Amino acid sequence: MGLACESAPARQVARQWRLPASTVRAIDLRYLERWNAARHKPALRQMGIDEIHLGKKQKFLTVVSNLESGEPLWFGPGRKKETLDEYFRTQLSARQRRGIEAACVDMWEPYRLSIEEWAPNCRVGTTSSMFCSTPTAPLTKCGGRSFSARAAAGAGW
Repeated sequence: MGLACESAPARQVARQWRLPASTVRAIDLRYLERWNAARHKPALRQMGIDEIHLGKKQKFLTVVSNLESGEPLWFGPGRKKETLDEYFRTQLSARQRRGIEAACVDMWEPYRLSIEEWAPNCRVGTTSSMFCSTPTAPLTKCGGRSFSARAAAGAGW
């Protein structure tokens, strides 16, 4: 059923299996949790941080991604320093935080402050727009040159 949910909405899978949609969503969630626990996760060396505007009520969602793999890693409500602090506190060990070499963030000051606190070895570059139309399509450009090249050269940070 988890595989069926990869290519179809939960409601459609529920109709196909003649189950309540809530049951299918619960099964799919367990499937995704097992998949996530078993998969290989590359080390986070270059991270991207941006926010998505959701509208008047929810306001913003902070998105953290691995710029080398292009994978979105975490989503958090809001765009405060505390939001990104939560990611560093709950998702990364001290060793993983020390391994972050570079971060590309938009020009939002709270993100930079959080990175400086939690990943002091990390170089921070800013850009006005890091993501394309979706958070799952991060650009690895920061100021016109590739982010990897800038991080390696230490230019402009």
